[in-house]
Amino acid sequence: MVQHKGINHKRMSHSNKLIVFNLIRLKGPITRTELAQISGLSKAAISSSVKKLLNRNIITESKHEGYKEVGRKPLLLSVNPQAVYFISVDIGFTETQFSVTDLNNHQVSKIQRETPRTWKQILNLLTQDIQKVSNWSNVSRKKVKGASIGIPGVVDSDGTVSYLPKIGDSQDYPLQEKLSSKIEMPILLENNVNLATLGELSMQYGDHSNLVYISFHRDGLGAGIAINGSLYEGAEGHAGEIGWFVTNRNSLDGKQKDNQGFLESQVTATALTDKCINLLKKRDSDDPLLDKVDDPGQLDVETIFRGYRTSSVANQVIEEWVKDVATSLVAISSLLDPDLIILGGEIVESAKPAFQELTDLIDKQTQRTPKIEVSDNYTDNVLHGGAQLCFENLDKLIWEERVSHGEDINF
Repeated sequence: MVQHKGINHKRMSHSNKLIVFNLIRLKGPITRTELAQISGLSKAAISSSVKKLLNRNIITESKHEGYKEVGRKPLLLSVNPQAVYFISVDIGFTETQFSVTDLNNHQVSKIQRETPRTWKQILNLLTQDIQKVSNWSNVSRKKVKGASIGIPGVVDSDGTVSYLPKIGDSQDYPLQEKLSSKIEMPILLENNVNLATLGELSMQYGDHSNLVYISFHRDGLGAGIAINGSLYEGAEGHAGEIGWFVTNRNSLDGKQKDNQGFLESQVTATALTDKCINLLKKRDSDDPLLDKVDDPGQLDVETIFRGYRTSSVANQVIEEWVKDVATSLVAISSLLDPDLIILGGEIVESAKPAFQELTDLIDKQTQRTPKIEVSDNYTDNVLHGGAQLCFENLDKLIWEERVSHGEDINF
């Protein structure tokens, strides 16, 4: 005989509460009547959910001063931004940033640290600044309900960092497990370029549901892919590893160094300065680039791009950069057909003198050329994306009681 379990009312109540809270967060200030109209929930379900949220002080209510109709003014419901906070962390190749965001998605504090070289040091840094958040912000540790951490490499589904070039002293590091043993709060790990993509969507490009964000940092290269407004990460989290594109077929038989893919070894700031230095050493004649520095070893990527029109060495190196990048963007455009490609990172700011050549090549070689923009937010987009990830996982972070395996919950 089949036994029907029926409706789990506790589970339904929990689901209703999440719906109501998210609507208040996104649409508030809002009345109970408007909540019912938008959500389709009954007035009784709205009333019950609002009461629970008010009891937890996660939302507040105030008079609707602008209400013009006859009768008692309805109350407006809003999120209480000081009720809950989240920490976002961006582990960069040279610097690590921490920020605190409130429930209104406002960044209230931010600090910057030097990125350590070993996993033990990285773990200690994360533990110390997350646990002692009140030391660098005005936020009580008790009000911080979760943290997101952006990793400049691949994060497996179990929280193991399986590929991290240049920092960390080993691969396949169980960062989630290590953090869980030291920090008593939910921790969300994600590739930092994926978080940057979420950040771009939440800050500026929310009207584009299909886009690719490409990060050109001084020592790294990566891409985040959004399809129908959601991140696409691939079968094992390796989608967007654009640094492994091979743009020169003669290099297919070559071996990569320092756990870097071919494209990453060609188009980062470090690669460009090394190429210029080597060319300058081989040439007997003077080059205008040498007028800018006392020694070739002092060259930086900004100087190289500024010399694009006047230096034969810079011109050769930048033309190769343009062709490598254009080849990659043509491949991405042909395969994914995005509405928009966003280019971000320090090197992109320097590369603007070569943008016309870059976009001309892409336009010539694509069936449908996507819009190409330069990010205005690349210094903060990982932190904002981390906050967005926390908002997308509110059920895991801010509710102390959860529904699992059909068990009842108390709220």
